[in-house]
Amino acid sequence: MMYTKQRDKFLKAEKALQRALDRLQAARNGDLPSDITTARTAAAACERAAAEEWELLEEQRRQHWEARAAEAQKALEDLALPFLAEVIQCRRNSGRMGLMVAPVQILQHLGTLPLPPVTVAIDGVPAEPLASAALDQAEEDV
Repeated sequence: MMYTKQRDKFLKAEKALQRALDRLQAARNGDLPSDITTARTAAAACERAAAEEWELLEEQRRQHWEARAAEAQKALEDLALPFLAEVIQCRRNSGRMGLMVAPVQILQHLGTLPLPPVTVAIDGVPAEPLASAALDQAEEDV
């Protein structure tokens, strides 16, 4: 799975960032300006690398859920279109053209109904973006 591989790359970059932040903090505690500059430069480079890996990870997450939505939409179309055609034909057969006959009217009506609860299998890809304490810390410390 592409998401898992990208997550592993990000976690590796995040660990490198955390180590760089720890070295920066140690340099600040040692109060040596040259060490602080070197550590800050290294931490900034690690932050950029981790942020880049996080962006790629987030893109993988989005693509996964967009693909799942497309699959669900295709399944909906395959299942719903025959029923929609039947509803339309039965309404026409009734001779009462004032009833909802156009697909748009029927779909608008469906949109007013409450949706049932849905359980979506996660499949190893979270629904929300992955949080990163190291990136958050780097935003403030670097």
